[in-house]
Amino acid sequence: MEASRVSAVQKEKAFSQLGYRVDHQVLSGRTSAADFAALIDRHSADPSTSAVIVQYPPPQHLAPLVQRLAPDKDIDGLLGDRSLQQACATADGITRVVRPFTQDNPRIAVVGGQGLVGSGVVRLLQQEGLRVESLDAGDDLRRTRDADIVVSATGNPHVPTGEHIRPHHRLVVDSGFMPQPDGSMYWRWLFCLALVT
Repeated sequence: MEASRVSAVQKEKAFSQLGYRVDHQVLSGRTSAADFAALIDRHSADPSTSAVIVQYPPPQHLAPLVQRLAPDKDIDGLLGDRSLQQACATADGITRVVRPFTQDNPRIAVVGGQGLVGSGVVRLLQQEGLRVESLDAGDDLRRTRDADIVVSATGNPHVPTGEHIRPHHRLVVDSGFMPQPDGSMYWRWLFCLALVT
């Protein structure tokens, strides 16, 4: 997926600029489970490896093997409750944007709440004692109308749509990017604010 490739390249640049040596390994979709497991195990055991990021989504047959990663090497929150990180960096960033608008315990709807980013947003906001409704594929997205704050972390453009967003929403956060047929990127990192008096 082009979006995953671009995201991986951005991470490599960011860590390199911070002075880290990055071993960016691009694997074929036909990589065997045994080879992938060996790679995860080797980096988990290697004291010279500070951290490991597996770019999502991995091929379906390899996804369960990510759980072999040593928790202290997981800086992207991929291991869920076993990770030392509570969520990926994007989820943390979204939560930081939402936090200033939550003093009166608003209703928050997270569209894409079961994905990597969305589940992290749900987890972080719930840990702060906030009322969060997780919506995902198959759910009635019109339920966003009842929320005070809407977060979209679907990874798909145009979800939610104007049918789901209302003038009373005090904050709408839409995050993601998708490759376009012409090779360009459709970037979404949109904040819509409504002034609350």
